[in-house]
Amino acid sequence: MCCMQAPMENLADRPARIALKETVGGFDEACTEFIRVPGHSDNPRATTRGITASYDANELGEVPLAAQLMGSNIDLLAAAAERLVTVKGAPRIDLNCGCPANVVTGGGAGSSLLRDPDQLHEVVRSLVAAVGGAVPVTVKMRSGFDDTSLYEDNLLAVQEAGAAFVTIHPRTKQQSYNGRADWSLIASAKQLLSIPVVGNGDIVSVASALAIYRETGCDGLMIGRGALQDPLLFRRIKAYFAQQQSSLEHFEDGLSVAQNPNGTSSLDSSQMTCQHQLYGNLASDPAVSGGVRECDLVIDFLKRYAAYGFDGSVNGAEQSLSQSGRIGRLKKVMKYIFSGQPELRAACCHLLRVQPGQVTAEQYLQQITQQVELHWQDGGPPEQILVNHVTMPGSSKAEQTWQAAHSTKMLAAACV
Repeated sequence: MCCMQAPMENLADRPARIALKETVGGFDEACTEFIRVPGHSDNPRATTRGITASYDANELGEVPLAAQLMGSNIDLLAAAAERLVTVKGAPRIDLNCGCPANVVTGGGAGSSLLRDPDQLHEVVRSLVAAVGGAVPVTVKMRSGFDDTSLYEDNLLAVQEAGAAFVTIHPRTKQQSYNGRADWSLIASAKQLLSIPVVGNGDIVSVASALAIYRETGCDGLMIGRGALQDPLLFRRIKAYFAQQQSSLEHFEDGLSVAQNPNGTSSLDSSQMTCQHQLYGNLASDPAVSGGVRECDLVIDFLKRYAAYGFDGSVNGAEQSLSQSGRIGRLKKVMKYIFSGQPELRAACCHLLRVQPGQVTAEQYLQQITQQVELHWQDGGPPEQILVNHVTMPGSSKAEQTWQAAHSTKMLAAACV
């Protein structure tokens, strides 16, 4: 099973990618957060050079790093794709058709492209032509803008334009990160298309990875937020699939899947507990931890993430970010890592209230790692909770969000 790290602006960014790869790894490929292509330029050549300058195909060493483009100007998108491939060495070009931010969609980019299948076809076709078959062009898309009425039209447009594969996050733009990802839409794409389909959305555990694979038959997995909730998630998934590759019938034994009236899978809390115990035995598997304590791997990830600058330089954060900026960045990732374990979640609510003037970034990092040392549970988070840092700007909101997530058991209720 191919596992890819998802692009996420200001979250799965260069520091996070490098730190994750160097400490834990487990993903087969990654993709940059979107490279914003403007809607207009008086000097296209200079613009193209500027927007592609920071891309580094060798950022992750032997792990391929695709370049994701976001925009609506066909000529500038094509020029950027050509330069990324011929000059910068990008192994794949991905088109962002998923960003839900109004500042993006207002300019006709991101998920706004899903409003017009003909325009989407033309954009993808131009990218395919620009790279001349040298590398694959792919699309990461949501299930629609306001609704899913154009979903199949968009899928066929992407395929007919020459996309090599499509990654589907089955939420609409209007849903943003709320509600549940409707995996049945991934399954329908598999039935409709002849190109590979990669499943994305709410994969936060081995259990949910198995569930989406079993329900949809997807050709690969792309994981974003879940890999920050559990930095060892890629390793756990790869280890489990490696163990079961000769007998996928173990899905029935290892994953009790109930069916909701709407056709989506669900797991109740008792099933989630049993599955955590089942997959928890992977904690002692060298393929997961390499004989190192899981908490030490998580701490190493946090330390590296805190040190790297946005340009990927070691200790670059200290040179380029203020104390407030460094603490803010740590808070953002901490919300994810601390979300699925009760003791860490309680500690996080306190740590979110710490203000930059009270501690240095180094002291704040030490407080976080001390909690991980004390409370991280091998086997991964026992509570499968969906987290969205965008909806958690402050401590009180964070507490409310976590309490709501815990009480409704979002993952257990929807197997999302």
